[in-house]
Amino acid sequence: MFAATVGIIGLILIQYSPFDQISHLWKSEDPDWQLYKTLFISEKGRVIDTGNQNNSHSEGQGWGMLFAVKNNDRSSFDQIWRWTQENLQIRQDPLFVWKWDANQPEDHTPDNNNATDGDLYIAWALLRAGKRWGRSEYTDAAKEILQCVREKMIRHYAGMTVLLPGEKGFIREDHLLLNLSYWIFPALGEFDQIDPDPVWQALHESGIKLIHQAQFGQWKLPSDWIELTSTGEIRLSEDFPPRFSYDAIRVPLSLLWAQVADRELLKPFQNLSDHFSQLESAPAWVDLENNSLAPYQASEGFNGVMALADVIINDAKTDSAIPHLKPDQDYYSASLLMLARQAIDETSKK
Repeated sequence: MFAATVGIIGLILIQYSPFDQISHLWKSEDPDWQLYKTLFISEKGRVIDTGNQNNSHSEGQGWGMLFAVKNNDRSSFDQIWRWTQENLQIRQDPLFVWKWDANQPEDHTPDNNNATDGDLYIAWALLRAGKRWGRSEYTDAAKEILQCVREKMIRHYAGMTVLLPGEKGFIREDHLLLNLSYWIFPALGEFDQIDPDPVWQALHESGIKLIHQAQFGQWKLPSDWIELTSTGEIRLSEDFPPRFSYDAIRVPLSLLWAQVADRELLKPFQNLSDHFSQLESAPAWVDLENNSLAPYQASEGFNGVMALADVIINDAKTDSAIPHLKPDQDYYSASLLMLARQAIDETSKK
């Protein structure tokens, strides 16, 4: 469905100058970014998940920061980063509480657990911000986060280097519960720039191996969640529906964004994308046990990743391949489109 983007992107390093502080006053801003800010980012910098009771998550804060860097929007970046620090970076370490609950005014963060993908997206955005705007405080903050992720979230298990989805709740008696969409391949390729450690390459290699092994159902697709046993077996998770859906959609996006040119690895996504192109609308998920399809259609964000697959694999035209944001979209659909558009933009510059 979705083999999507290519590229660990080399950002142009922009040296800091006083003019950069006011560059947002005359720069031409992407209308999608303008709409995204209007729909989902509060004046204080909270990225709002409109499809999930208007809560906020560390993942979304990282995405907002990443989009702000791409658009050279330092004022928005600083707003989002400040809110994230004040409201989510409240653990006893540099990592972030995974959820800010808008419906619990007495305690917005009752669960102190982190979400490792959110930690990594925030670190990635900070790393890129430090380069783009020449600010060492961003780079230093990214380095602290990455070092803590190395110490707490990365495990050597069943002969592989793997990424725990969070500090608590994912280590079981005979297996680990893993989420392959947390392997952000283009980011892993940049982390050793500020945290030179072989673990990032080892994590990249383990992710590729796990995706090769986690091929379920008719389409040989990874599920949103998998179990890795102590003997190295990969199983569908018993804790979540056996589906390729809202999490796993980011796997092919990440693979091609990072220029993983493994045709065997990408073939299942290409086959599914080709099949879905023959349907009136793409379903929101695939059941990997019985091969059934969702009775309702996927969001525009899903379709955007599918279009991205068509661009990368089948050399489709890029000018109008990825849909633009619409005012009635929810947060996750719009975020997938923003990620897909950023990926194709950076890929085309390689």
